[in-house]
Amino acid sequence: MESGHLTEADLRSYVERKLAAPAIVALHDHVDECADCAGRLASLRLGSQFPPLHASEEDLVLFVDSRLASEQMAHVERHLGVCGECAGAVEDLRLFREQLMEQRNLAEMPPRRRFAMRWAVAAAAGIVLILSVPLLMKQNARVPRGPSFVLSVKDAGGVIGLAESGEWTGTRAGSTVAEALRSESLPMGPGPLAAPSRGTLRGGESRGPGFEPEYPTGVRVVSDRPEFEWTPLTGATAYEVAVFDEHFDRAARSGRITETRWQTSQPLERGKTYVWQVTAIRGGTRVTAPVPPQPEARFVVIDSENAQRIAAAQARTPPSHLELAAMYAKAGARREAASELDRLSELNPGSLVVESLRRSLATR
Repeated sequence: MESGHLTEADLRSYVERKLAAPAIVALHDHVDECADCAGRLASLRLGSQFPPLHASEEDLVLFVDSRLASEQMAHVERHLGVCGECAGAVEDLRLFREQLMEQRNLAEMPPRRRFAMRWAVAAAAGIVLILSVPLLMKQNARVPRGPSFVLSVKDAGGVIGLAESGEWTGTRAGSTVAEALRSESLPMGPGPLAAPSRGTLRGGESRGPGFEPEYPTGVRVVSDRPEFEWTPLTGATAYEVAVFDEHFDRAARSGRITETRWQTSQPLERGKTYVWQVTAIRGGTRVTAPVPPQPEARFVVIDSENAQRIAAAQARTPPSHLELAAMYAKAGARREAASELDRLSELNPGSLVVESLRRSLATR
């Protein structure tokens, strides 16, 4: 090198492929940092039969975003005129940016229409929507792209996606998961709980302000030993919980406890409906919630078949958040389904697919 730049002999030896491997690596590193030598090399290659040196993937991304210095922008522009591979990479980046804009425009479309639009974009452009931009190239060769998807999400066990070929990929690409992604909605679960009866359960004094059961009320639960939660009553020193079956026979009771949550030690029968009350003990009085004419705190323990399927999915390593969300939704366990979607959202920040799944659960 002369004065920190590559010599004419260095450049010519590289063009004629006479440099040893270590010298080639050193030349690449220098050209990536030196716009002057890169320009000289590009000029030298204009009439050469060998392909030109590729620009770095970072420079190409910055070039597409117009975030290079003016001298570097001009250098990359000159390079694109003599390097078809880098010019193709720039076109890919620009097209991908347009797809991202298309993704934002699709946000308000109904799920099925949005799915059809993605297929149309993929067919027309000859490319597919992907979750991230792969490395475009390294040294003298383009890095092969990973799997391309029309529709995909990142899950705990890896990416689950619908490939351009129409095949589903991923460790959890079963029918339940595939249909959830295809429709961008979770399965329809059982309908709402039957309207609660009134005036059947009895208790102590009417509840005080803010004292009421919180969970489970009006929901289906997965565990046959659910945890009961309620708001505290000011001045209360202890609480008692009682659980009743549909015939108002007592199925479980807590005894006196000081916490505002309690889990039954004995399993409840699956597929059955239950109601429950909590009684606060304050001084010499007992305050119960709910009592007529307030609606009952009613819940259902999901049936054995759904429970076994969910247990099998939970036992997988790692368990799929999308698969569990779909199973919970199908069983009617909305709270658990929402929790799995929260975890899926953490893995796919800003994902329109996950948000569509969440909206489908909210409208059930």
